[in-house]
Amino acid sequence: MAGETAARKLPDVRTLKAAHEAVHRLRPKLDAPLSEWLAFRQTSAALYTQVADVDRFHHHEALYWAQREQETANNIAAQIRAAKSQERSRPNTERR
Repeated sequence: MAGETAARKLPDVRTLKAAHEAVHRLRPKLDAPLSEWLAFRQTSAALYTQVADVDRFHHHEALYWAQREQETANNIAAQIRAAKSQERSRPNTERR
């Protein structure tokens, strides 16, 4: 997560509501590649973690959203790894 989101500047939000709005604006199209969804979920997790430290009235709720987004990111990363693994293990049947 750190490597991917370190290069991407997080929006400056101070409330959970503002975080939800920012995440909504950052959301990729439904047919976007998995790599784009992974970056989005990692950024969302980092954003909610940031908000948990600032919006103390919504600390636990922001942590919930951060964990939820990170778990989704982990699932997407596993899908990407599985697809790459299948791609590598597929026999090359093309003749040159």
